[in-house]
Amino acid sequence: MDERKITIGDIDLMIAEIEEGWRELSMISRSCRDIREDLVRLTQVLDEIIY
Repeated sequence: MDERKITIGDIDLMIAEIEEGWRELSMISRSCRDIREDLVRLTQVLDEIIY
């Protein structure tokens, strides 16, 4: 079995993929925060309607 050496290009590609993953996680986190804020506002409106 031949072993393949990791090249600078391989490392650059891995770094780019990790950075893209972090951007995606950041967008998911932002979306979750937005959803949470919307749910808090919705809960407040429903509380006002019910009580």
